[in-house]
Amino acid sequence: MGLAAAALVLAPGVASAQSATANLNVPPQAGHGSVSDINARRGALLTQMRSQPDNLELAFEYAALSSQVGDLEGAISTLERMLIFAPDLARLKLELGALYFRLGSYETARGYFDGVLQLPNIPPDMKSQANLYLGIINEKTETSSLHGSVALGVRYQTNANDGVRGDFVLPDPFLELDQSAFAKADTNGFVAGQFHYRYILPSQGDAFDVNLLTYGSLYSDLHQNNTLLGELTFGPDFNLGRFGMYNSDLSIYGILGGVALDGDTYQSSIGAGAKLGKIFDAMNRGELRFEYRYLDYEDTDFRPTASDRTGNRYDVSGYFQHAFNDRFSVFGFVDAARHVAVVDFQTFWEVSGSIGLNYAFDSPIAGLPGRWTATISGGVLRRDFDEPDPDFVVSSGRKERDTEAFVYGGLTVPLANKWALQTGVSYRNVDSNYDIYSFDSVGVSFAVAKRF
Repeated sequence: MGLAAAALVLAPGVASAQSATANLNVPPQAGHGSVSDINARRGALLTQMRSQPDNLELAFEYAALSSQVGDLEGAISTLERMLIFAPDLARLKLELGALYFRLGSYETARGYFDGVLQLPNIPPDMKSQANLYLGIINEKTETSSLHGSVALGVRYQTNANDGVRGDFVLPDPFLELDQSAFAKADTNGFVAGQFHYRYILPSQGDAFDVNLLTYGSLYSDLHQNNTLLGELTFGPDFNLGRFGMYNSDLSIYGILGGVALDGDTYQSSIGAGAKLGKIFDAMNRGELRFEYRYLDYEDTDFRPTASDRTGNRYDVSGYFQHAFNDRFSVFGFVDAARHVAVVDFQTFWEVSGSIGLNYAFDSPIAGLPGRWTATISGGVLRRDFDEPDPDFVVSSGRKERDTEAFVYGGLTVPLANKWALQTGVSYRNVDSNYDIYSFDSVGVSFAVAKRF
């Protein structure tokens, strides 16, 4: 295969290492200072490949360096020629699938990943990566569709009303705190729904998304906590591949929401948001969001000063997820918010962050199909108000400062036909320099959920 193989390996798409930066398919991943070094190494590899056209390690290194400087087509043409020498090599097909994925050629990428899974005795990590990529490709190439989930469950909380601890004493001995302000345990039933509709637009890769989040709960004793909540977001999602930002999208959306407590309207909201999403590869994805909401609170007999919170809220948040394989992943979330209320003492800054992990494992019960998924997460939130509350006896001229922490553990057990059992245990602690707002609570929940 001497001259023929050499001619294939040294075809123009590969031999132009020195001028590759003039024909990049995607922005370079390497810094400007290292691009010249990488291209120098590519030139040296090209010299070696002339005499060793069937050397897979040289081809893999050349393709990896080409990918770093954004020359994906150069990387692809190199590896596809290696299929002549190793047509059934799982690593080769996996790398080619990943490169076509980065280019946004999802159906070609799918063919390579399917080819990996059809090979015998492939390493578990390669099988895991192929499955992760195929899952994302299915998500990216879906037609207009409706997906969602509904959960029906029960929850017990040791402090269902976020009440003060039983040992709290007002600083003024002549004042007495109403008993309804103290912590009370209660049980509630709930139903929660998440619905997502995507309409594929004629322009390639673009879509119009509609998302609806709903929640309702009924409490056994604390009826003032009975909740009905809904939020609707809707707007276009643009594929940024047309600008060379492959596997990236920009969503612009409107926001409508409302909350009712014990049958009375408590809050209504209207706003808009923007999301920049990026799938880096099968293992890593992230997003940045900016959201604005006008929040309108209404006074009720039980909450006569709720309207003081009416105002504008601005949120900037980020989310990142890394999958080690198709069983184990970690995630993190950060958010910074500014709420500007009609009164200064209800205006605040808020910063929060959380981290967590998901681990899927084989069912320990032979009669139950699918993997069980364990979730552990935790986070903190800090809220700083602009001015002291002039009507609050415990303020003593101090601005309110709240620090909240939580931990959560959950288990999802899949049943047949997209049904699942979901259990969760949580602990929440709020520490405030306004002692009346300091409390903690333990929650336990159990639900039956259906995906569609």
